[in-house]
Amino acid sequence: MRWTTDQILRQVIPDEVPVEYTVDNGEVVITAVAAPPEVVGKSGVSLDADGLRRVVAVSRFGVPRVPDKKLTIQEGDILHVAVLRGDAPDLVEHLKKTGTPE
Repeated sequence: MRWTTDQILRQVIPDEVPVEYTVDNGEVVITAVAAPPEVVGKSGVSLDADGLRRVVAVSRFGVPRVPDKKLTIQEGDILHVAVLRGDAPDLVEHLKKTGTPE
């Protein structure tokens, strides 16, 4: 069943937002995206949006870390983000807005 769910979700969610893992019925997915330039220098936990997305890991040079307040996003980092399936296609744009000063 997991394989079927993953394959269907890969058809629904754009290739720019690769799905690494689906949770149960697929309503929540974990994706991997390159850190956009707008978030470089920000804390990994500052990119979270309660109920919408959470950065669950940051991979740097192939080494994954669980983000905390001290972990600053660097150029080349890969963000592993838990997000609602319907919000996944716009994830990168939402991250860019989070990293842009108001």
